[in-house]
Amino acid sequence: YPLEDGIAVYYQDITKLKHTEMALRKSQQDTLDILESIGDGFIYFDKDFRFTYVNHAAKEMLGCTRDNLYGKTLSNIFPEASRTTIELSRKAMQDMTNQHVELYSMILKKWLELNVYPHKEGISMCFRDITERKKGEEQLRLANELFYKTINANPLPMAILTAKEERYIDVNDSFLNINGYTREEVIGATMDDINYSWVDTKQRSKYLDLLRKEGFVKNFEASFRGRSGEISVNLLSAVIIDWQGEECILAIDNNITELRRYQDELRHLERMQLVGEMAAGLGHELRNPMTAVRGFLQYYSQKKDLLPYKESFNIMIDELDRANSIISEFLNLAKDKNSDLKKQQLNEIIQSIYPLFQIEALKNNKNIHLDLSPLPELELDEKEIRQLLHNLVRNGLEAIAPGGDVTVKTFTDGKEAILAVHNNGPVIQPDVLRKIGTPFFTTKDYGTGLVLAVCYSIARRHNAKIDIET
Repeated sequence: YPLEDGIAVYYQDITKLKHTEMALRKSQQDTLDILESIGDGFIYFDKDFRFTYVNHAAKEMLGCTRDNLYGKTLSNIFPEASRTTIELSRKAMQDMTNQHVELYSMILKKWLELNVYPHKEGISMCFRDITERKKGEEQLRLANELFYKTINANPLPMAILTAKEERYIDVNDSFLNINGYTREEVIGATMDDINYSWVDTKQRSKYLDLLRKEGFVKNFEASFRGRSGEISVNLLSAVIIDWQGEECILAIDNNITELRRYQDELRHLERMQLVGEMAAGLGHELRNPMTAVRGFLQYYSQKKDLLPYKESFNIMIDELDRANSIISEFLNLAKDKNSDLKKQQLNEIIQSIYPLFQIEALKNNKNIHLDLSPLPELELDEKEIRQLLHNLVRNGLEAIAPGGDVTVKTFTDGKEAILAVHNNGPVIQPDVLRKIGTPFFTTKDYGTGLVLAVCYSIARRHNAKIDIET
């Protein structure tokens, strides 16, 4: 300051201020350097939504120079700008809250992840190109959609289970429809929870060991017991997969119960055919000499000098008669045996021989009952059907203790007529059940093993089939 006799000097130490200004400028420059170096677009708008700053990535994405952008609004530069972007910016300023959205930019022809941050001077907008990510998500969505469509279109039951606890994560519609479950019952449950279990736990252990060792299992045959108690034979194929970050099992289940049943029937029919061919070739040849022997035995049994041997003769005649009855049954297995099929009522045949069944049952202190429902007329050979009934009822009575019951029942199931002979005897063991109907197989001390084989032959000649449940 000038004075009459000199000057006055006032000074202040602004070193800290200068250091602060320099630090601020450096910070701002560092921020700008960072913004210029990042790959995300970054824009500052003032309160009137005019461009005040655009980083290098945003300038490249927008395809404009900074001079063309600064001082102008988004609508000035891009009249077709997304309404979503403008509305999002206004909402951010109005509510003073950060906003986030993913949108497709018609200007840039890209998917963007957009973040808007309001402040006193305006808003900051950061946007990132997520086109590749969206393509990946879309490919994943399509892959998942294809995966689920493939699973649900598959007629075989399929399931995804956790590898650790074997809990169901997802199942297809076939699994639910075939096994009789709802989705709510299955998802999150184990096999034990829904009463769907392995019949043989050793099979389960072997299956899991193979799966963990190889990473997959193909056509593993196993038996399962469903919620109704019915046992099915299945072919299992499975593979270990990574499902949403967790190790899981993708399993497919092919029920081959009917196939195995048909194979058993085919083997049975092949054996029956072989026996039938033997019966046709040997039966008549055996009967002729036996008839001659029986005649001579009867003749000699009447001679006075041989009367001491009469009892022995009678025993031999009885044994020949027994052998002859076996041959008669044997001949019934012949495949070329003709049946005299006529339209008639099965119920009437049953009622006509019911008194004989009653006598046999009462004689052994057992009970027999009829439960007959109306049936259509069927093509039947009465003699053969009577033999079939006699064999089945006699077997049923022999299998029960005194006081037990046998019921002969008829009914219709759809277009099929059903004849059922039921008793309350003991359970048939699986190894016996598989062999029932095989010629010469019997569990009786003095049985021939031909009675049920004859029944199968009669059924086959009537275009019928025999099922046995225990």
